[in-house]
Amino acid sequence: MFLIKSNKNNPQPDKQAMKGFLHNHHNRFFFHRQRVVGDTTYEVAFSHPVAYHCMVRIFLGTMSITDQLSKAYLKAAWSLDPRSGIRNLKNIKAATKEEKELKWCYLGFMYDHLANPLWPKIRKEMEAAARHAYRQALRLNPKCTMAMIGLGRILINRKDPRALKWYRKAFQVDPKGSKVEFSLAYAYFQLGKFKEAECLIKRLRRRDPSDFGCVYNLAQLNVARGIKKQARHYAKVALRLFRSKPRKERSSEGGRRFQKAMMEIVQDLPASGLNPRR
Repeated sequence: MFLIKSNKNNPQPDKQAMKGFLHNHHNRFFFHRQRVVGDTTYEVAFSHPVAYHCMVRIFLGTMSITDQLSKAYLKAAWSLDPRSGIRNLKNIKAATKEEKELKWCYLGFMYDHLANPLWPKIRKEMEAAARHAYRQALRLNPKCTMAMIGLGRILINRKDPRALKWYRKAFQVDPKGSKVEFSLAYAYFQLGKFKEAECLIKRLRRRDPSDFGCVYNLAQLNVARGIKKQARHYAKVALRLFRSKPRKERSSEGGRRFQKAMMEIVQDLPASGLNPRR
């Protein structure tokens, strides 16, 4: 059990000290409660072995609304119970226009996640909820590229070419945004427009030659086009770039999946396609 002490006249602990505390003990906490002893308030955190990204709840009172929304979304995105994540997002009170916009976008992402072809009974309902959330974000900010990409993704998941309208609109608003540019490339790929997708991904790669994700997607593009020699070349380059990453990243579950996908291309086995989230 650990205690974080704060003075009565200054109830919020020093942020720098908090960062150090979280870094050193990030895997030990799950929930907390307050306890008043005389003039001092203590935050009491109980240890829990599986609480990695829940421990930030200890300091929710000192986080901005934007931070709270981001943490709630990340937790919900990795949760086995996304509906519970949606409830948590809804419970966070957004005050400013920017906070409300972000909240609607994150809600849209979660509904979008539930609009899965594997769950046909709720797919239409979740797509409608996601569209509503994204449109609410656009009402607050007509230049919200997150919402535009979200609306495009709903359509592209059904192979609907009308999705390009939203991706192109986002690209017009933010032509230098790598996420926007990649999202448009993903849309082109899903619609079989491989040359357009390749052009955008190569442009992204020119900005950052060390981005193994771009090279990975170039390998997958060439697999889809049946150009095996080029696909193997890009797969080998992607593996070489990835192996220069820290060991922790290489040995992670995502890292192992990436290496397996590239080895399948090198060995001329079926591959999975572009990574939509990059």
